[in-house]
Order: sequence, then structure tokens, then C-alpha cells
Amino acid sequence: MTCCDAAPTHPALLSVRRLALRGEASQECLHLWELLECSICDPRVGVQPGPPLICTSFCDRVFQACSNAYFSMDAKTQVLAPCGVKDFVCGRASEWASNGTELCLAAGFGVKQSDVMHSGVEEMFC
Repeated sequence: MTCCDAAPTHPALLSVRRLALRGEASQECLHLWELLECSICDPRVGVQPGPPLICTSFCDRVFQACSNAYFSMDAKTQVLAPCGVKDFVCGRASEWASNGTELCLAAGFGVKQSDVMHSGVEEMFC
């Protein structure tokens, strides 16, 4: 079940596509970034007010997998996103953030400390 239509999913698709084409991301990075971008469409996450809240442990996994992928700061939104064709300043994720919490916050997500350790996709929702 999802609460999304094309309005929120199209930007997520473009973000993952940019990461695949220009970001030099690993398969694990692409997979985790897609989960992160699509979290807004998950009924456990996307219906909450404010930015989607993601577990720190999941953000750490994304940072670990994507630390060598290339990102840039969107001039309009001031949100970190995968590098695109028109971006002039691109840097590895590890140059923009020093840990998963910083990466998720810079990418426009909220971060929540998990009370219970989960595994897999459920982990991102605390």
C-alpha cells in the first residue's frame, strides 16, 4: 500500500537515475538510496508531518554504501542529491557528510534514533 502518485515518485526516480548514471554508485548504494528516496511513499513514513523520519542505523548503512558516490547541493532546495548533468560542484558523499545522520539530514530527511534493532527494510522505519 502506498500513499503516492506521480508527483512524489517522479523526483525519486530521477534521483536514483542520476545516481546510477553520474554518481558512480555501487549496486548496494543504488538499492539503499532507492529505499531512502521512496520512503515518502511508505504509509508508515510518508503520512507523518514534516520530513520523513529515517532510523540512524539505516542512514549509517546508506552512508557506508554511498560514501564514494557523487552528490551535489541543489541550489534551489539546498538538499543534497546525486550529481546531474548540469551540476558544476560534485563531491563524494563523504565530502558532504561525515556520517549517516549528516547524510540523511543533508538529503532532506529527518533522523530518528531506533529503540529496537531491526534488520532489512523494516530497519529504516524504527
